[in-house]
Order: sequence, then structure tokens, then C-alpha cells
Amino acid sequence: MVSTRWSLGAGAVMVAVIIAMAARGQGQSYLPDNQLDAMDASMFLNHFKSAAIAAGYEAMLGSNNFTGTVFAPVDQGFDAYIAQHHLNMSSLANGTGNGSQILQLLQLHIIPGVKIFPISSVKQGDKINTMAGRPLYADFSTPGVTHIYSVKKPELDPLNFATILQYQMIQGGKSILYVVDRPIAPQPTGAVSTN
Repeated sequence: MVSTRWSLGAGAVMVAVIIAMAARGQGQSYLPDNQLDAMDASMFLNHFKSAAIAAGYEAMLGSNNFTGTVFAPVDQGFDAYIAQHHLNMSSLANGTGNGSQILQLLQLHIIPGVKIFPISSVKQGDKINTMAGRPLYADFSTPGVTHIYSVKKPELDPLNFATILQYQMIQGGKSILYVVDRPIAPQPTGAVSTN
């Protein structure tokens, strides 16, 4: 009986705290200092973060002065992509084997110089220029859902997209991190793109 009362009391306090925060208009209670801190705060972007560090992007993404947008895939999606494409993460760090494919994958998910927020500020079919030199495109055709493609028309590559799950603002307002469900595969060189 005593433990039931305590549980109900603790639950009521928690609900009151959440309501008070919502009433003050605080949508995001923690603002990380940089992209790497945001990846840590998300707790399920460890493998993308490790790959970015191995690729030499620690200084850029760890800087409070980085301006840009990052689409970071969750660990489960990132690992599935690495396994499906028979990529080796250790080759990224030592510059051997298929490390360049992983590097290109990372660069496709980083948009330096432009903080895209809200994501709806990008119009359907607008080109998003990435660090890889290849564009991404946002698709809003499913109500309430945003997909990111590497082709302008989703029907050209209907299975190669990532869905935005959430976002994390970064302290100072210069950059934003979008958490996506999986990596977006780069289009092969010379692929038809209809840009």
C-alpha cells in the first residue's frame, strides 16, 4: 500500500513537471554544444559518430562554430547498411579497402554552411548540396513525414531514402542534427539523375 501511494505521488510530480515545461514553451530542454555532443545525447548515433571521427571530421563536427546540417542515421540502420554493402569500418580509419565508400556515405549526410530548419523550408524537388558534391532532396508527399532521397524524383530510386525521426538543435543556433532511420546510399557515378 505504501509503495503504491509513493508511485502515484512520484508519477503526479513527473506529470506536473512536464506540464510546467510545456506551459513555458520549452520544447527542447538540452541544447548540445556541437554536433558530436548532439550525437552523444541521442544515444543511438554511436556508429555514425565513430565513423565521422575515424574519417577525420571530429574537429569540424566537434566545433561550436560549425554551421550546417547533419542527417545522422541510427545505429541499427547504419550497421545494416555497412553489412549489406560488405563495408569494413576499419578500412575508413587506415585509408585502405572500401574506406572511400564509407567516406562518401558520410559526406552525403553532411551539409556544411547551411542550417536547414525547419526542414519544410526546403521545397519539394529543391537540391540540398552535400559535402560529397552530390545532392539530396526532401520529399513531403506523405503527410506529416519527411523522406530524404538522393534522386530528385523518388520513383527513380524508391527504396533508397531515409525518414527523419527527430531533430536536435545545437547551442548557438548555427547547426542542426536530424536523426534519420537509415543511411541514404550515394547514387553511382554516371547514374541518371534528372537534376
